[in-house]
Amino acid sequence: MLSYKAPPVRPISFPKRPSKTQLNTMQHTLPPLPYAEWEPTKNTLHLWLQIVGKVKLASAPPKNHWWHVPLYLDVHGLTTRLLPPGLWKSDMR
Repeated sequence: MLSYKAPPVRPISFPKRPSKTQLNTMQHTLPPLPYAEWEPTKNTLHLWLQIVGKVKLASAPPKNHWWHVPLYLDVHGLTTRLLPPGLWKSDMR
């Protein structure tokens, strides 16, 4: 008769959580972001988001407190989700 011996079971090791000191150090290691260098990008993004918001505002039925015009964050960036029929039959990203 053949017998089978299972390999020994090894305990699972999980990575240790960083200490508070390590977390504080990690937070201070972000690279500097000089405003003058990215100001044109910020302005362009701001204008494009205003255009997309106005399109959504014009194509969605009104609700209280502008709840019908938010932009949502997804894996590709900001999106309008599906727009009501009329101007477009899809979403804007």
